Amino acid sequence: MAEDPAFPGDTGMRPERRSAAIAVADVVGSSVLVGMAPDAAHQALTHLQDTALVPLAVAHGACFQRSTGDGTLVEFPSADAALAWALAAQRAATATAADPRSLPIALRISIDVGEVLVAKGDITGQCVNIAARLQEHAPPGGLALSEAARQALTAPPPGLVNIGSVSLRNILGQVRVALLLPECPPRVPRPAPLEGRPAVAVLPFHAEDADEASRYFNEGAIEDIILSLGALHELAVIARGATLGWAAETYDPPTLGRMLGVRYLVSGRLRRRGDGLRLRVDLHETQEGDQLWSERFDIPLREIFLVQDHVVERTVAGIAPTIRAAELRMALRKPPQSLTAYDHTLRAMHALDGLKRDTFRAAEQHLQQAMLDDPGYATAAALAARWHSLAIGQAWSENPANDAAQLRELAHRAVRLDPRNALGHAISGHFRAYHLRDPESALPHLRRATEVGPSCALAWTLLSGSLSYLGRGAEALEAARRGLALSPLGADRYYYQFFEGLAQHVIGDQAAAARSMRLSLAESPGFTSAHRILIAALVAQDECAAAQAVAAEMMQCEPRFRISHYARERQPFADTALGRQLLDALRQSGAPD
Repeated sequence: MAEDPAFPGDTGMRPERRSAAIAVADVVGSSVLVGMAPDAAHQALTHLQDTALVPLAVAHGACFQRSTGDGTLVEFPSADAALAWALAAQRAATATAADPRSLPIALRISIDVGEVLVAKGDITGQCVNIAARLQEHAPPGGLALSEAARQALTAPPPGLVNIGSVSLRNILGQVRVALLLPECPPRVPRPAPLEGRPAVAVLPFHAEDADEASRYFNEGAIEDIILSLGALHELAVIARGATLGWAAETYDPPTLGRMLGVRYLVSGRLRRRGDGLRLRVDLHETQEGDQLWSERFDIPLREIFLVQDHVVERTVAGIAPTIRAAELRMALRKPPQSLTAYDHTLRAMHALDGLKRDTFRAAEQHLQQAMLDDPGYATAAALAARWHSLAIGQAWSENPANDAAQLRELAHRAVRLDPRNALGHAISGHFRAYHLRDPESALPHLRRATEVGPSCALAWTLLSGSLSYLGRGAEALEAARRGLALSPLGADRYYYQFFEGLAQHVIGDQAAAARSMRLSLAESPGFTSAHRILIAALVAQDECAAAQAVAAEMMQCEPRFRISHYARERQPFADTALGRQLLDALRQSGAPD
């Protein structure tokens, strides 16, 4: 490439060897910028080159400069001159991006020193190659210096961070590197995630009254929301640092979605109200900018930190099912040949909603296809394990032993693929509790599920089940209500209501247990587990006629049900008294022995 006319360079007659410092500046995410707004991006990049990078290079004694379109390579006579230019260039880029309406242009700059060869209007050498590769390790808005460059400086800048040796592409050996981090991370555009999961960004909440209490609450709540959403494996949540500098009140959702590479945005507005704070949290999709969900919270200042967990829990409980519903609508509109593993998984979850026998097999087919399309997708394997568990529990299995083996293998596969997959740990635990009838050994797996996925509703709910099977009703009820709170609007609410009712039955609150079971059956009339606990709750209240009516409904759903077989194979209670009470109630209801 020809040299810039602003620099004398060589005459092209004979090569020249000389010692030099090479600085390389690159615009972060330039391909994303060009893809989103090609004309504006070209204009902004050209303006930065013409008004800042080139004039500053001349001012700091550059010997040679080459434009790379989205960056620049400059030769200086010394490392000190290269550093002075790099710092000035970063200040210029920061000033350019100071207007929040401008494109987010941030530079990565690297410096190396060594011998170069200048010939035919170009510059080559090992230090040129190292500098070009080294900029990939520089932080946006900051610098990366090789050890040779650092030692060549008269006065290294304060704040250099030694990160040790790194490998560079197409460079033999390793290079020791020191970084200079920016005082304030700049805005940078992000490419959309390559994986199929929808990506969501949680923006800093806009605080109208930036006092200390609102600032602490703002930072803590956002961090907790990001961590909680990140534990849900159906979402890809971008890091908090990527959203710094972006404000929902300055940009519209489509612009932010393109810049951050996300499909969904969570934003909030925090203001003082009397002796407390009022927070409004919104969820927008970024294609059309539509608001999908919103909730308002009033937070007393005296309880600000006590309320924070509640705000986070309610926010996650509103966002997660809303995004799932939006993604499902898109997946259902796609032709079968274009479905991804994630789309197949969504369709499987939809087919399982309500536990209807006529859609149950379709769920299995979608999960099998998802695992074929993406063998490393842990969530598909965990959901497939749950499918086999439900098949056994509903007596829909034609071969329970085979389904149990498949359940165990798939649950273990999910955990192997992703040790932080809460659903896989939860299903592994439930397999031990319900299918092996050993709830005590299930507890470590279920506790692990709630640790790695504190926002996974099913993990808390299945933990509640094991505690109920052991007769630990108070603990079971607490876990069940945690699971129900995390999934208040989901189509599988019937499942969470069942386990709440199971815990109520265990602690002896039979009226509450009966109410919960009727709510569960209202949403999933074929869920025979709820029939059985409802029968037990009714018999305990001497409502035998009502229990007989429920038993008749259960037999319509499960005509082959026999108490003797159920006692041997599926009766879940490890607590002997609870197990005997359930079987006695089934006999009193008239269910066949």
